Amino acid sequence: MLRLTFIFLLTGLMFSCTSEPCDDVNCGENGVCVTGMCECNDFFEGNDCQTFARNKFLGMWNTSSSNCTDLDDVDILPNVIVEAQPGGGMQDLRFQIPDLIGSTWVQASLTDNNNATFSTSIDSFAISGALNFSEDLTFFSLDFTADVTCNFNLTK
Repeated sequence: MLRLTFIFLLTGLMFSCTSEPCDDVNCGENGVCVTGMCECNDFFEGNDCQTFARNKFLGMWNTSSSNCTDLDDVDILPNVIVEAQPGGGMQDLRFQIPDLIGSTWVQASLTDNNNATFSTSIDSFAISGALNFSEDLTFFSLDFTADVTCNFNLTK
C-alpha cells in the first residue's frame, strides 16, 4: 500500500512540474503565443510583438543601383527619405525623393510587414509603385504615367 501511494505521489509530481510552452512567453497586446512562439498581429513583429513593422522602412535610403537614366544617359541614383505618416495609422508611411519629385511627400501604406504600396499624382504625372523590404535592402519601384518604370535598390 505504501509503495502504491508513493507511485501515485511521484506520478502526480511529474505531471504537475510540466510547464506549458507559453507559460513564460509574453506577446503583449499585439500577438498571441502558439507553441511557445509569438504570432504577431498585422503590422507588428519581433520576439514579443512590440515592434512596428514600418520602423524598418524609416530613415534615409541611398540608391545603390537603378535602371533609370536622365536625358544625358546618366544613372539616376536618388536618396529616398521615409518616415511615419503624421497622424496616420501603424501601417502608414510617407516618402520624399528630392532629386525626382522635389519636396512633395507621397503617402504609402503597408500591405503586410515587408511591403508598402502607393499611388498619387504630382503635377501632371500619376505615379504608383511599391516598397519591398528584405533584410537591409529595399527595392523601390516607381511607375510614371509616361510608361516609364524606375526600379531602385536602396540601402541605409
